[in-house]
Order: sequence, then structure tokens, then C-alpha cells
Amino acid sequence: MDIVAEIASAHEGRMLTLLEMIDVAHDAKCNYIKFQIFRAKELVAKDHPKYENYHIKEFSEKQWIDVAEYCSKKPIKIIAEIFDYDSLLIARKMNVSGYKVHSSAISDVILLENASKDNKLFLLSTGGSTKPEIHKGLEIINSNGNNQIVLMHGFQNFPTELKNVNLNKVKSLKNEYNLPIGIQEHVEGGSIMSMITPLLAIAKGCVLIEKHFTLDRSLKESDYYSSLNPNELKQFVELVNKTLIVFGSDSFEMCDKELAYRHLLKKSIYTLRNIKRGEAFTLENICFKRSLESDRILVDKIDEIISSKSSINIKANKRLTWEMVVK
Repeated sequence: MDIVAEIASAHEGRMLTLLEMIDVAHDAKCNYIKFQIFRAKELVAKDHPKYENYHIKEFSEKQWIDVAEYCSKKPIKIIAEIFDYDSLLIARKMNVSGYKVHSSAISDVILLENASKDNKLFLLSTGGSTKPEIHKGLEIINSNGNNQIVLMHGFQNFPTELKNVNLNKVKSLKNEYNLPIGIQEHVEGGSIMSMITPLLAIAKGCVLIEKHFTLDRSLKESDYYSSLNPNELKQFVELVNKTLIVFGSDSFEMCDKELAYRHLLKKSIYTLRNIKRGEAFTLENICFKRSLESDRILVDKIDEIISSKSSINIKANKRLTWEMVVK
């Protein structure tokens, strides 16, 4: 199970904040850290109400390369969320481990075509996308032989109401596209469901969790609605790891502790009354009790016992052994 620490724009365009967030993600033992790499003038038109906001949060190519070098020394792997061809070029110079394409760019043929050629881990967001759009996007990625695709369930609604999380869609996506599914989850950061929802997503079959975090949610800066504080992020990673332990194995082979439990609590076959030599064992003259002796006959052998006779005279309340049985 991979956990992606999502910074998005929570750095507010401040380099020191960004570096501190990298430290937090690394200390929390997240597998990846994700950055949104964009050029404000290419992401939105100048008359867009958020143009200035994006411009403030934009880093230069050199700054991103410095950030990548900082991550390499931790180390922590990078996923770059790319929004256009120029941001892809920057991500390539950062030597990132994977790309994410936002659902708003799922139909950007140029971006998908070029990014998929690198054959890196490829997260494709499906939020707010139709099945034809997802099919077309995957067709482009697959055409370049990329076999590291993870479809990301969830959409950009801050915070996401529980009724709109729709974890049942994970199965639908898996059945429709036969690909690994991840979750980009935006439940209210301060609620217990912000911790629980991704764990439920694991149970539904998700293999990757993208989780927003911030240095201080109370400041109410970018994406704070669905973000965890540093201590919460660390706790979340621990919960995910414990959840995976709980799922354990699907094998019927018993561990040592289960074998010990079986030895202590499984019932053995006892005589209910005196039984004469040659007398058949029946449900009327035997009973079942817990016993620890190694030569006991467990209840799962009841069919063999019922079809057998006593080889000796046996008093009541005696534990049966195979020496007492004539098959």
C-alpha cells in the first residue's frame, strides 16, 4: 500500500514552507510526496479569478529542481502533478518517480501522449470524468506501452460530503478498466472519517492513498478543508500500516498462536457412561470435553468413532484414545 502525501498548493508559494512539508512527509514515512507543477499563465486565463493566486504559488524551474534535490537527500520519492507540456518538461528534469494527470486534463492529448512515453508510475484522476473520457485517456497512455497506470477515484470537492465519497465506485472502476485503483480523498480533515475513509478504501481494493496535509490546519490556507496536520499525518500512516496487518493472510494455514488456541480449546471425545468391550460407540454413550492430552481424539473424528466399537471395557468419564477403538 502506497501513501502519497499531497502538498498541492499548501506551501502558499513559500519555499521554506515547502521544504518543511517535505520533512513532515518524510518523518511520517509516506512513500511519495506529490507536487503540483504549473505555469499560471498556461493553467488559467489572465481574467480568471484565481490567476493571481496561482501566480503567487508558482515556482520557477530552478526552484523545482532544487526541491527535487532536497527530496533525494531524505530520501522520499516524488510524484509530479502536471498540467501542461511545460510542467512535464520541468518534472523530467526533476527525475520524478511518477506523474499524475488531473481529471481536468484527462482529454489533453498532447500531455497524455508525451507523459506516457516515459513509462513511469502514472496516476490518472477520474473525478468528474465520463467513461468515454477515461477510456480515451487510457487508450492514449496504453498506446505508448505504459503498464504502470493507477486510476484515482475521488473528485475535487472541499470538503467532500460523506454521501459523495462513493467507495462502491472503486469496484466499478476496477471491473470496467481492470486496473489498480487509488483514492484521492477530501473528507473534512478534522473529522474522524478523514482517517477512517481511506482505511475503508483499502478494504474496497484501493492500492494507493493520496492524502492532503498542511503544517497548521487552523491557519485555513490552501486545501485546509481536507488536510491533516503533521501529527495526524504520522498517525494516519501508522493506521494504514496497522490496517494492512489486520487484513493479514487469506491462507487456511494456521499460525503458531492459532495452533496453540486449537490445542487448548478444541474438544475431545469422552465416555458418557460405562462402555463394554465390543459395544458400539453412539451419540448416547459419548460426550465432548476440552482436554490437553496429546493422545486424545478430537471431535472432528466423530464419524470414525461412531462407526467403531470399543476394544476394551471403558469406565464413564474416560478420555478416548485410539487404543480403545476397533475400526
